Amino acid sequence: MRVTYENQPEDFFALLHALNWRERLAGYTQIAGLIHYVWPVLLILAVLQEWFFLQSLLVLLGIFLLYYTYAYLRNWWKLPHNVFVIPGEQEIRLTDDYLEAVTKRGSSRRRWKYISKVVDLPDHIVIYVQTRRYLAIPKKYFDSSEQSEAFFAQVKQLHNAAQDQPLPPLEWETFRHDFGFDHLQLIKYLKWEIDPKLSARVDTLGADQDGTKSVPTALGLFGQTIMPSFVVLFLFFLKATYSENGQFVLHSLFYTLLVLAILFAFIFGMQLHTYRQFRKCLAQQSKMIRPNQIWFYPEGIGTVTEEGCSFHYWGLVGPVENDREALVILDIPPFVYAIVPKTCFASSEEEDVIRERMRECHDIAHDVYEETILAETDEVIVADLVDNPFRSPPTKPT
Repeated sequence: MRVTYENQPEDFFALLHALNWRERLAGYTQIAGLIHYVWPVLLILAVLQEWFFLQSLLVLLGIFLLYYTYAYLRNWWKLPHNVFVIPGEQEIRLTDDYLEAVTKRGSSRRRWKYISKVVDLPDHIVIYVQTRRYLAIPKKYFDSSEQSEAFFAQVKQLHNAAQDQPLPPLEWETFRHDFGFDHLQLIKYLKWEIDPKLSARVDTLGADQDGTKSVPTALGLFGQTIMPSFVVLFLFFLKATYSENGQFVLHSLFYTLLVLAILFAFIFGMQLHTYRQFRKCLAQQSKMIRPNQIWFYPEGIGTVTEEGCSFHYWGLVGPVENDREALVILDIPPFVYAIVPKTCFASSEEEDVIRERMRECHDIAHDVYEETILAETDEVIVADLVDNPFRSPPTKPT
């Protein structure tokens, strides 16, 4: 059984309506993590009994919470500006072993066991291929309501039956042949061991392109409390030596140091939040299935994981970022397509060539490739290939 459909931005609401109340509440309470930014500041103000500043900060937090609540609820009736839908027609095929999808983005074959859930809505059938990634199939593309009901019933049956069955075989060469990718000319095959700490750092901080992003350590966080502690102790001493009508110099010094202590506390709160986010992401790595091998072609990238096979064209894949430890290939925000450790390359020269070639392929697909490169002569291209055996000629895909 199969269905062909096309999504519109309004289909974003299907994702929201498919959430249960527990998931909706969990999405809203993510804001609670930001309390780590401000609780050290609140603690200092409470200990020093600076009630005016404490009340003012609580009022600002209340205003922010009201705005956040409004913005969160607004998504239920007003379409956000940054909704992304895969352009063009999409085809979903149901087989005994896989859920197959063919779109302008590429093709995929996913084992039924790794489908997250399936939800039947009045106007859509929503298939969660992952926790936060889904296929929203408008029912208007079925010939009748009976056909949509039969489609949903078969998806549920295949998904439930796969839970206790052995995983069906899945190989890249078979996938490439079945979906008509035999004509693709391979530039590079890469395989690596997944590093949970590297993946968690990228998930937490993004790609570290200039070497300035680092995850705080427990010892480092403890060290950050030393200076604020001395400042707060000195503030206690100052507060005990002057009255409200006391010396102006001591009065000014007190509030100058108070601002400094608040700044220290806020920075510590930010670092604590980053540390907790990293630890949370690190704990989740054992449950996540990430690509550990890719087939790099001028037209796109293929991957194979325990979940399934996929091939995505460069035109609908994000840019390649140069992290200090890996090449980070971005997907539709906020997702990361693949994290390729630099240790899987034979040399730094090979890593440089492959990274630049990936960027060229991405730029060509997004029509931002420099015309001077496209206008290279055959002699220059041949010389370039001799110098860089990992590089294929720059060609604009049809």
